[in-house]
Amino acid sequence: MPLDLRLLITVWTDIGAIGLAAFLEDNPQVRDSANPKYRDIARAGATKAGTDLYRILDHVFTLRNECMSLFKDIDLILMPTAAANPWPAADPFPTSIDQQNVGPRGHAVYTGWVNAAGLPAVAFPAVSGGMPIGMQLIGATGSERTLVTTASACAPPFLWPPLAMRQG
Repeated sequence: MPLDLRLLITVWTDIGAIGLAAFLEDNPQVRDSANPKYRDIARAGATKAGTDLYRILDHVFTLRNECMSLFKDIDLILMPTAAANPWPAADPFPTSIDQQNVGPRGHAVYTGWVNAAGLPAVAFPAVSGGMPIGMQLIGATGSERTLVTTASACAPPFLWPPLAMRQG
């Protein structure tokens, strides 16, 4: 892809931690009942400076501008939803992908940038080498109908909710 996602990938987990820190600070009842791992993530997010958030948002806005240019020449992007083949259900995430060590979000490199860019996408099941995988179609802002129609042609039969097929 003609997008450089390396910087965004390195800071993407921070934006979630920063947001969770703010949310739990504003909602003490939720914080007190939250799973300890989420409280730990929020504590890590609370240590980030405003300048860290500014730099992350600068990456996000740059990505969004690059995506607007990208979709002038490309209708849709098709890619997997995960960077790893299915891993054991007992493991929360794969620890290595293609013989490279990865962290908790290493398998999600194909979806995080789509969220950051604010782009519509639709995921659907597929099979590769007999293993279940997910595929996703990504489109420009406003391309939801095209995404749903195209995914319907690619995916196994699925009944889309009426909301997904509304125009406008």
